[in-house]
Amino acid sequence: MTDITWSNDTRRLSDLVPWEHNPKRMTKKQAEGLRLSIERFGFAVPFLVSPDGDIYDGHQRRALMGAIKEHGPNAVVDVRVSSRPLTDDERRELVVRLKQNQAGWDFDMLPNLYEREELLEWGFELEELGLDLHISSLDELEETYGAGQERDFWPVIKVQVSPETMEAYQSLLSAAPGADDAAKVANILAAVDVAVLSAIVP
Repeated sequence: MTDITWSNDTRRLSDLVPWEHNPKRMTKKQAEGLRLSIERFGFAVPFLVSPDGDIYDGHQRRALMGAIKEHGPNAVVDVRVSSRPLTDDERRELVVRLKQNQAGWDFDMLPNLYEREELLEWGFELEELGLDLHISSLDELEETYGAGQERDFWPVIKVQVSPETMEAYQSLLSAAPGADDAAKVANILAAVDVAVLSAIVP
C-alpha cells in the first residue's frame, strides 16, 4: 500500500511549476478544444502538484489558463497536493499512467447519445468515429462525399527507392506528356522497350 495521500488545496497559477521533461503534447485542435472547454465550463479538473507546487498533471491547462484574460497568472486554482514529493521514478510513472490508464469510448453507444457534428465539434476526428457510425448505406456515402469515379478503385504503386532513382523518376515524370501523373506514368511505360529491359543483366 502506498504512503502517498492527496489533499485538496488552492494555489496561484503562477506558483505552479511545469516539469521540463513533461512528455505530453497537444495539437492545435486539442489546445483550442481545451480553451473552449475552460471558457465554457470554467476550471473543472484540478491540477495534481507536489507540496512545492511542481506540476504532475495539468501542464497544458496551466499554459492555456495563463493566456486567457479572465484567468491569467494570478488566478487562484484548485489543486490536489501529494503528501510528499514524488521521486523521479514515481513522477515518470504517474505521468504515463494518468494518460494511458483511462477508459476508452464505447463507439457503439456514442452515436446513440450524440450527433456526429457534436462529437466532431468537441474534439473527435472523423477517423476515430468510423464510417459505420454515421454512414448507413452506399447511397448516404455518395450523398455525403459524392459519386465515386472509376479511378478511385485503381491500384496504387508504392515502392521505396534510392535518392538517385527518385531523381531519375522525377526527371522522367516532368518530361513525359500527360494531363496528370497517372497519364504520364502510363506514357513512360508505353515508351519502354521490353526487349531492351529483358537484355539487362541484374
